[in-house]
Formats: sequence, C-alpha cells, structure tokens
Amino acid sequence: MIVVGGDEEDQVQVQAVAEGGARSVEIHLWRRGPADVPPARDVLDLDLLDLDSLLQGMTELLEASEGGTRVARIVLETAEGRRLRVETEPFGARFVARVVFWQRTRATWRPDGDPIVVAADLLPALRDALTNLRPWLNEPLDGQMTAAVPIVPEPWPNPGADWMTADRSSVAFHPRGVRITCSIEQVGDDHCLEIRQWRREDSLWVPERVRLTLSVGNVDALLTALYDVSGRAQSHSVEVGEKLRISITGDPPDLVIDQRIDDGFERCLAFPQEYLPRFGRALAQSWTLLVGWLSDSERQQFREDRQVEPGDTVEMPAVDAIPPALAAAPRPIGPTFRFGEDSGTPGMVIPQEGQVRIVLEGFLMPRGLTLPAPVLGQVITGLEELLERQKTESRVPPLLMCERPDCAVYGRVGTNIRPDAVELRVWTGPRDSDAVTFEKVYLPDVIKALRESVRLLGQPEPLPMPAADARLSAGRQERRDDLDTTAAIPAVPPEPEPEPVPLGDVAVGSKTVHLGLIGREERRRLRLSWNDETLQLPLDELDTLLSDVRSLYYDALRGIRGRSLRVADPPVEVALVSRGSTLQLELRGADATLAFPASELPGFLNAVREALTI
Repeated sequence: MIVVGGDEEDQVQVQAVAEGGARSVEIHLWRRGPADVPPARDVLDLDLLDLDSLLQGMTELLEASEGGTRVARIVLETAEGRRLRVETEPFGARFVARVVFWQRTRATWRPDGDPIVVAADLLPALRDALTNLRPWLNEPLDGQMTAAVPIVPEPWPNPGADWMTADRSSVAFHPRGVRITCSIEQVGDDHCLEIRQWRREDSLWVPERVRLTLSVGNVDALLTALYDVSGRAQSHSVEVGEKLRISITGDPPDLVIDQRIDDGFERCLAFPQEYLPRFGRALAQSWTLLVGWLSDSERQQFREDRQVEPGDTVEMPAVDAIPPALAAAPRPIGPTFRFGEDSGTPGMVIPQEGQVRIVLEGFLMPRGLTLPAPVLGQVITGLEELLERQKTESRVPPLLMCERPDCAVYGRVGTNIRPDAVELRVWTGPRDSDAVTFEKVYLPDVIKALRESVRLLGQPEPLPMPAADARLSAGRQERRDDLDTTAAIPAVPPEPEPEPVPLGDVAVGSKTVHLGLIGREERRRLRLSWNDETLQLPLDELDTLLSDVRSLYYDALRGIRGRSLRVADPPVEVALVSRGSTLQLELRGADATLAFPASELPGFLNAVREALTI
C-alpha cells in the first residue's frame, strides 16, 4: 500500500488487490469524521485498461492546468462505450481534481461509480504511485499476492433508490421482498416515528396490524442496539429499555424486533439479517427527519433526558462505532434569535457551544448551516458588506467571506429563482455544503443576531463598517448640481440575449423534446421545446427539482398520488395524473403543457441530467 499526501484527517491510499484470480489497483480516499466514527472512504477500482487511461488523462490534465493551478477538463474515450473524465476546479483558494469514469447505457451516458476528489497538488505523486504499480498488473497470475487485504466494515451503506426512498416526512425501506415504512406522526403536541411492516398479497402491499411508535429518544436507543447486534452470531437477543427486544433467530438468520405488550412481547418487524446495515441507514435517516420536525420544547426535553448528573455512572453498550446522527447536539448558549416570522421562510439564529446554527423553515424540510465560532467575525463583516452593496446593486455576486481548510463561507444577494433573497453557503469539503436563503429585507436582523451570538460566545466582535449614507448623499448632491450643465445621455440599448446553446434531444411518448440553455450566464434557464411549444425551467436548484420529481414518481408507484410541485420563476407546475388507465407526467407552464407516460419519466430525467453534465 502506498500513502499519497494527506494528514491526520484525510489520506489517499493506493494499493494492489488480487481477488479470485483477478488483479486491480484501488485508490482509497479516507476522511475521518467525529470521534469513534469509522472513516468515510471513496474507492476507485482500476484494471489495466482503466489504469492506462487514467495515467494518460492525469498527464494531459497536469499539462492543461499548468500543474493543477488552473481550471481544465480532459475527456478520453477509453474503450467502446466507456469514457474517462478528469478535471480541476476551484475550491476556495485551492484547486481540487475530480476523476470519474462514464459508461454508455442505451442512449445515455452514466457515471460508473462515484467520482473521487483529491487535492490538485497531489496529482503528480498519485500518478507516480500508479505508474509504480502498473507492472504488477502485467505479471502472470502464478505470482499473485497471497496476503489478505484488510477490509474495513462499512455499517452504514450509501442510500440507493432500489432499497430506500425518502421524502419530507417518511422513509420507505424496500429491498427485494421486504417493505418497512417509517413516517413522522404527531400525537398531541409531541412528534414520534411510526414504523410499520407490510406484507405482499397478490400484487398489493398490505400493512401489518402491529405498528411500532417511538419517540426520538427511543429511536436513538434502537440505533445503538442495532450497532451492538450487527456483528453478533445467530441466536442472540438483547432488550432495549423496557419496550423493545431485538433477536437473531432462524436459519438463514432473521432479525426480529418485538414490542412489549402487557406481560409478553409481540412481533413488529422481521427481515433477513443481511439487510441489517441497510435498515440501520434507513432508521438513521428517519431519526434525522424526526429531529427536523421537533418543536423547541421537544428538543430541550430530549437534551435534558440525555444529560447525566455529576457523579452518576453510565454503562454504555459495547459498540464498535456510533453513527454521526447519535452524536449529542452542542448545548445552546443564551436565547434563540428569530427573524422573518411574518414571511414564508421564518428562521432562527441559535448560539451553541463553539458554533452558531442558522435554521430556515418553510421548505420541504428545514434547512440549516453551522458557523464555527472563530469565523463569525469575518462572516459578520462580509454580511455588512453585502448589506451596503445591495443598496446600489440589484445583484451581488458570490462574496468569499472566510477561507479555512475545513470551512469556506460565501454569500450573495440574488439567486436565479429569488432575486430579492440573500444566500449564505458554508462549504465543509470539495463536494459538501449547506446553504440557507432568506429575504434580503431581513439581512439586518441576521447581522444583529450574529453580533449578539458573538458576545454570548465571548468572541471578539468586529467593528461595524462605516455607513455609506453620507457618501451616497454627497454624491447625489454633486450630481444634482451638475444636472443643469450636463447634456442628456442617450439611452443605452439593452444587451441582446445570447444565442441558445443546444444540449440534445430526448424522445418521450410521441414527441421529440429539444433541450437547450438560454439566457445570460447569471440567469440561465433550461428550455424544453417541441412542436412549436416551449417550457423553461430555472437552472439554479434544478438538481433539487429533478430529485423531487423522481420522488413524485416513486410515490405514485406506491399509490400515493395527488401531490404536485411548483416552480415560481418562470411558473411551471409538475404533477403526476391519471388519464384513463395511463399515469402521465404533466409539466404545465403559462402557455404550454408537456405530457407523456410516467413510465418514460426515469429516462427523461436521466437524459436531462446527462445533457447538463456532459
């Protein structure tokens, strides 16, 4: 194994692997998370042909990007129906390199696995390590390695549409032959998670009679217990509090969860033990949704229930790792500052130990971000600059407020969908970011709340920016004095719209839809045109829209219909409706409607995504 660069938190490993008479080279990207959590990793598996293609692509990318210091992209046709794409892109003040292979499937291109992202300055060392391992792939199989390759367990697998579907208030766990739903329910003033198993009768899924209702604390305990039994052998049983019992029984083994009823237990859930890691991921996702629905009083009660009095001794179960969702939330410090309560997206600023949370409501599910305490001063200064600039500029492009290895904060005024909004985005990695968007009229309230939070956290408070009102009024007066002697300036004709950029065609139903990009760079839109009719979709947040449409499709397949989505600018409504015996997708604009069978929706969404990616 060869370690390329990295530090205590991140590491790039290159190792040779021999398994079942086949040889390959693997690139592992390890990222360490919170304490006691297994490191997350991305893996790229290369055979000889892919390795040669990657070495050529990295060499050309280093030349085109001047050693990884400029933006560049290299696309190579590696084989029939296979393509390599390597590119450099900026991340704050640095550059990162993205590597991904694409595979031709039917009429579209799809990524073959997840891309890997490494620091661009590691490309030369990574290329040298791969070059050193290339001769090993050409050796005869008689000399293959016999040493075992260590395997790191991954208790939480990545979510997939083939076994888990989530929306704003429920999660469906549905691997082959199993169906379990976890939905958010409200009992009085309290929110809880209702878990129910379904059985197959003919061609329909029918819910079982027994349901399992858990509070957020009980879900927490159940997750911990599942980690405890994940590596256990057959015929193992453990009780979770006074309400639940988890057992592994049968051959092949099944995992059974029983609920105490009076003096006995009644079965609630049962599924093959091999699905335990996936069920754990679905339950962790449900825990996250449930936390987002809790009221302030419920959150406070949950924190108090988890606190330990001084001098008490708590015996924790023997677990190999605790999922990130179970980490205790930082303790709040002082009051919560609210803003925009009379708007459609009310929000709050929550001072916590060592950080500040900004949470916005009013979306499909609450959105929020975390600002570490050391960057608050720079963020406040950046927001005040946005406040001054938005007085004279209708849109303020993204402004870098602070840059640290673990945190980069940007802010801007005006998005493609909401020109009167402020977007604040925090990047914690090359591909990971959180953002909140609120009306710019509430920007002074957010700045005031952050200043109060700085005082509560004991951080140095930045000096306020000098007011620009005096300078602006003086400039206006000078212009008034010169009006009598200044000739009228002819009106400047508006800049013409750029030519549309064609992206390709996709056939749906009896129509051929032409895809294209229109509009200027700061307000690009996706145009769908067919039979002299057109629809436009905002390019900003288009990924979220496509994901929501796909969720509508999965809900319709499960019999949940009647929901619709709406895009405000330009106005477009997306709905799945029944036309006779056919389920159709309809995109309804102000002047045109695109309708086609819902069975063609996955291919349509994939074609749109691929057209925007390639």
